[in-house]
Amino acid sequence: MTVNKEWMRKVLWIYLAAMAVILFCSKTIYTQSIPQVTAALPHAGVLSKELTESGVAEYAETVGVYAMSDGKVETVLVQEGEQITPGAAVLRLYSGEGVTADDNGVVSSLEKERGQPVSRGEKVATLALSQEAFTCRLACPEAEGNFVAPGDRVSVTSLSSGAQAEAEVTDVEFSQDCAYITLTWESPDFRNQEAVSVSIQKISAEYDTLVPNEAVSREAGGNYVWLVRSQEGALGTTYYTVRRKVFLADSDDTNTAIAAGLEFPEPVILSHTRELTDNGPVTRAE
Repeated sequence: MTVNKEWMRKVLWIYLAAMAVILFCSKTIYTQSIPQVTAALPHAGVLSKELTESGVAEYAETVGVYAMSDGKVETVLVQEGEQITPGAAVLRLYSGEGVTADDNGVVSSLEKERGQPVSRGEKVATLALSQEAFTCRLACPEAEGNFVAPGDRVSVTSLSSGAQAEAEVTDVEFSQDCAYITLTWESPDFRNQEAVSVSIQKISAEYDTLVPNEAVSREAGGNYVWLVRSQEGALGTTYYTVRRKVFLADSDDTNTAIAAGLEFPEPVILSHTRELTDNGPVTRAE
């Protein structure tokens, strides 16, 4: 009888050991057959953006000089960059009539040359009323211009002299997926028609829900994130996915602000080793 009990005890231990091995192997095979994911919790914070674009500085305060009659240019009497006063002739027509300026200014451009025809009311030259007031119009992708607003202060640098100035954004227009940003500044260190670099830096208000950019899937039907949730089962703690549509507020180079779609902070999936399915099993990388 004692022998039988001892034998039964050994069989039981062997059975338990075998079941442990089978359970371990089953769990290992199971976890290797499903996607492995990395995840992170959403967090509150601010977005920080920087936009650098190039453009051309132009005189901001200009007026035109216009012909008062039809004719043909006999002589151009001024040069670009020349300072003139009211009543000064810009050019003379073959009729002997002069086309004169009405303002003090510097000739920033001439639209006519000797021998060219001129029509009544046509602009023949442009005068800059100030040599220190400049404007620049930038064109950039719509997404980059969304965070810029009139009144923002930006940094402008001359690409030829290295001169710097602080400018103000005076207008932002959107057309055909582009943003057109107009800015103005005053400085004696810039020149008309010189190339400039514009740097715009801005920090947003604080958002309650930020997620890393790699967590957001932008698709034709909207924007989505994958959540990873846990549950207890026969194999211990297991994980599964939930696909959730979200609405975005803004983003920078690192994070995206979620405006709606996440009811409470849950881990969002950042990367995965295999294709995900809604409510599909996954394993979490440590």
